[in-house]
Amino acid sequence: MSTSFKSVLIILLCLVAIAGIFSLVANFNFSGQVDDLNNRLNAAESWKGENEQLREENDALTAQIDELKQQLEELKNKRYLEDNQIVLTKHVVAQGETLTGICQQYGIEYAYSVDFILRLNNLSNPNSIPVGTELLLPTN
Repeated sequence: MSTSFKSVLIILLCLVAIAGIFSLVANFNFSGQVDDLNNRLNAAESWKGENEQLREENDALTAQIDELKQQLEELKNKRYLEDNQIVLTKHVVAQGETLTGICQQYGIEYAYSVDFILRLNNLSNPNSIPVGTELLLPTN
C-alpha cells in the first residue's frame, strides 16, 4: 500500500469514528431531551390535578361566602326592623298584582320602600314577582 492510500484510509477511518461519536452524542442528547419532556409532562399533569382540586375548593368556599352574605343581610334587615319597631305583614301575590298596587293596599310608600322590600324578600326585580310569592311587607 502506498503512503497516500494509507493516509486516505486513515482519514476515512477517522471520519467514520467522528461520525459515530457525533451519532452517540446526538442520541444521548435526544434521550436527555425525552427524559426532560417526560418530567415536564408529569409535572404539568400533577399541577393540572392540583388546579382542578383548588377550583373545586374555591367553588365550595364561594358558595359558603354567598350563604354567609345572605345570612348577614337577613340579620341586618332583622336589626333594622327591631330598631325601627317595624312590624312585618305577609301578603301572597295574586294574579295581576304589582308591587306598587300591593304597597298602596297596605299604605306603604312605594318610592321609599321598594329597595327594602326587595332585599327583605330576596328579590331582584320589582316588576317580576311570581304569583303565589309570599311577601313580607313593612307595616306599622
